[in-house]
Amino acid sequence: MQTACLPLVLGISCVHCGSSSLAAYLNAHPQLSHGGHKEHHFFPDQSNSDRSGRLLKYSKQFLLPVPSQGELQTYGLDFTPGYLSKSAMDRRVVSQVAELPDETRFIVILKSAQEFMRGRLREKATFKCLEDPQCWQDIRRLCCQHIQLEAWLAQFDRQRFFFVRSEDLAELPNRSFAFPDSRNLGCCLS
Repeated sequence: MQTACLPLVLGISCVHCGSSSLAAYLNAHPQLSHGGHKEHHFFPDQSNSDRSGRLLKYSKQFLLPVPSQGELQTYGLDFTPGYLSKSAMDRRVVSQVAELPDETRFIVILKSAQEFMRGRLREKATFKCLEDPQCWQDIRRLCCQHIQLEAWLAQFDRQRFFFVRSEDLAELPNRSFAFPDSRNLGCCLS
């Protein structure tokens, strides 16, 4: 049996920061699932739904198993890159995310512009990246990620955030994550 659950973990990052790698690490955890796909691209919700309708629509993207007696709860994970770049400029993203339960935690991947350029140059193996307008747009977003992060930090308690440098992602499989007791969570909608 499955139930619709709001995600407990929401990834916040710019594009090309390692969100796919981190989502794969986390999705391999027996208590986490990103549902049918890693990126849900739900925020900002463009519909005219009220809060409860919006949350119900979002939760249906996370059909998670109902634990049997003695089994651990599985929690939802949404790692849509871009919540810290272009869509973060849209204040609706942060205000709609604020409608999620207080138990929701945010994993923020930060990447320096220098590291981004190194990756793009390795990827293209030439300096043609410097001629690519999309590359410059991505660099500009990365350089402004601290400004966009301010909106998130102003809205949510800092204890809800876990910050990761994209350069450190190779070490993450060796780290452990603790999840709250599922009896205290109001994230599943019956």
